[in-house]
Amino acid sequence: MTAQRIALADLVSGDALSQALTRRHRQQEAQQMRRVLLDDVYNPLLGILGNLELLGAADLAPEVRVCHEEIKDCAQRINFAIRELAKLSPTN
Repeated sequence: MTAQRIALADLVSGDALSQALTRRHRQQEAQQMRRVLLDDVYNPLLGILGNLELLGAADLAPEVRVCHEEIKDCAQRINFAIRELAKLSPTN
């Protein structure tokens, strides 16, 4: 029996097939999670960042300005993390 036939026989065995299907299912779940992250988190985040920019031009009290900068910094870090995640994997 050739190596290809042995590999095919192993693949159709219950364990190997089950593991392959589990891996495929996990990949599909990860892709779905990336889509949700990009659509449901990234898009509203862009609105938040845009409004923070507008608010930053306003005359704010010093303590409000500190809070504004902290919120802006956190939002920018989330934005960076999401963009890096989007680069890592396809979003089919």
